[in-house]
Amino acid sequence: MEKYAGRLLSAEPDEKSRYRYIIWFPYTRELINEIQEGDLLAVPNFQSTRGQTTYSILKVTNILPKHFALRGRKDTESYPGYVMEAAKNIAASWTTQEKEPLEDTTIIEIEAIPSNLQFQGGSNDPQLEEERSLPMVGEEVKILSQEFTTRVINNRIKPEYEDIIEIGHLIHDENIKVFLRVEDLIRTHIGVFGFTGVGKSNLLSTLVRKLLTEKVKQDFSVEPIVRNIKILLFDLMDEYTSILIDLLVNDEINAKIVFIDRQSLPGPTFGYLNKKQENIETALDAFLTQMHMPKSLVSLRNTKYREAIKKLMEKGRIKIYEEEIVTVEDMINSIWGEIVAGLRSRTKINLLDRFKEDVFAPFDRPLTTELIDEFLGRLGARGIRTRTTDSIEAVFKQEDLKGRVDLLIPHLERMKEKLQNRLVEEVKITVSEILSDLGKTGEASLYIITSADPNKVREFAWFLGDKLYNQRRLSGTSAPLVLFLFDEADEIIPQQPYMYHPESQKLSKQIVETIARRGRKFGIGVGISTQRSAYLDTNIMGQLHTYFISKLPREYDRNAVADAFGLPQSEMIQTFKFRKGEWLLVSHEATGIESVPFPIYVENAEARVKEFLEGIE
Repeated sequence: MEKYAGRLLSAEPDEKSRYRYIIWFPYTRELINEIQEGDLLAVPNFQSTRGQTTYSILKVTNILPKHFALRGRKDTESYPGYVMEAAKNIAASWTTQEKEPLEDTTIIEIEAIPSNLQFQGGSNDPQLEEERSLPMVGEEVKILSQEFTTRVINNRIKPEYEDIIEIGHLIHDENIKVFLRVEDLIRTHIGVFGFTGVGKSNLLSTLVRKLLTEKVKQDFSVEPIVRNIKILLFDLMDEYTSILIDLLVNDEINAKIVFIDRQSLPGPTFGYLNKKQENIETALDAFLTQMHMPKSLVSLRNTKYREAIKKLMEKGRIKIYEEEIVTVEDMINSIWGEIVAGLRSRTKINLLDRFKEDVFAPFDRPLTTELIDEFLGRLGARGIRTRTTDSIEAVFKQEDLKGRVDLLIPHLERMKEKLQNRLVEEVKITVSEILSDLGKTGEASLYIITSADPNKVREFAWFLGDKLYNQRRLSGTSAPLVLFLFDEADEIIPQQPYMYHPESQKLSKQIVETIARRGRKFGIGVGISTQRSAYLDTNIMGQLHTYFISKLPREYDRNAVADAFGLPQSEMIQTFKFRKGEWLLVSHEATGIESVPFPIYVENAEARVKEFLEGIE
């Protein structure tokens, strides 16, 4: 926008962005409607010489029209008649200066921060380089063109040899596309922060689709592909089936919904999947009744969604997790951690170990329902202990230890029920099967993992994540890329585990922190999404290198995000006016311009899903 020229008036140090600049532009209605947060400005810096001008690039963070006849609250304390007359004159000043500035009492005041880039003037193809000097206060400021802004935002993005996705475009200009490096995005971790209703699930749905099925070509156009990436989405609220349905039925993707326990499925649905009844219509009715979906898609529940879910069932893409318990030792290993959790007394731990030996040994026996009945008898599950030893007597005399071993009874009863009602091969899935797929190349995979019991989701995330991490650590492998995505992350990685389920939260927090700190080396990334960022573990937040930020009405949530990434509060303020689908994107590594936030728009996943559903015949 060559016709607009402003002036750099001040530069002040800032602990978050290095410097904060104030620029004035002459006021016109045209300019106040054209310039937006996220626009880029060019101003000569101190590296300039008589023959060569070097320009620093600044990013606009705030815009405010000002009239010097009425500059703020203090001016309203004057005589009321004068203030009202001044206000009337000011209103006229705003409307009469359409394309040309006619008064010297009106300005547009702009706040800006450095982009940390500069370029040499006088060239038809200026090259971007790291900023080496400071902008000169008093110099003229120009607004960069659309084409040059695109180059700056995507600086060093090289689709000819990097794997790239187009995540969206600048909010105010759909022609300025924004690209992300896939490998850096996943390996260095992702955070999505926004209040209820801003579209966090919508964003994750779009991100998953682009990661699995889109690639940017050398000419920056987008082509459909199937990318060799594995995504595990832990869905505490059971809301992603509806907005990822197009991927779940895609034959080119190994996509599955994994229910961690059979109780999370409606009875008729479980019965059909486990070959106990043959009425698929009843199974569909039950599944659709409990399936969450966006309001804009509810009208398709009993028509198009019904057809899509029917395809899922027929393709065998709804699975139920079944533990791989073959021996007594397998069973004990699956539950003993909960029995001794938090116990610090070495004497009591040793006593429980002797108790375990007396009740369950030998451990290499195949597990049967008859053996479980024997164990339940030794524990006194039916009121009478069928066998006793010194260790058993000693444990039952100590109320705290008795309370712990009593937890074995419901575990054993559930295990007996599972043995009596084994899942058919077509519906069950094991951790070994998932791990095997996560190591396969040449295939995209998507797992939506859910349960009505959030404790089971957390425990499963820990178990699977720990297995994968150690498998890759011991083998030294780092491919294919695997992304663990957690919605409602405040339930997964709280700063302080909640009193009602501290053990499962300790486990999920442990594995997320392990992946966040060390997963990069082994091709494992983590993504989190939450509206309650202040509740998250700050050590994990500090490991996330790419942030998507929308409205956060609570100040302490905004502060948590800003402090974790090192963002000035002025950047957070612009999110107040964001609409659904609008995000402040900032990344240390995945974007072309590092550590500089930009307001972007990401496509509406609901519109994509609706188009897909309406195409089902």
